Amino acid sequence: GNRIPYSPLQTLSISASYNYKRTNANILMYGAGDIWWNEDNSLREPFHISARGQISYRINDSFTVYTSMENIHKKAFPVFYFKSVGNEFFQMSQPTTVSLGLNITLYRI
Repeated sequence: GNRIPYSPLQTLSISASYNYKRTNANILMYGAGDIWWNEDNSLREPFHISARGQISYRINDSFTVYTSMENIHKKAFPVFYFKSVGNEFFQMSQPTTVSLGLNITLYRI
């Protein structure tokens, strides 16, 4: 009845995109769980959902500006676990992150 550590029982991914002229918007929701973190199956992360989104605007064939957001719902959840010298450590997810950027296309085939 034990589960393999680090292997989620279920995964989920749902995405949606919308394009209008030079503007593109997309959102991705993804989930994983239950995840058992150790061989004893005594540490369990329940199913959790996270989301990311991006909006971009194509200025011309060479330049696109965009903004994106990761971990929209602001929930912290473990992404990795390890045990060393008798101590247990969890690496937690990143907080909500917002990015602004510019894509430059130098050459098209």
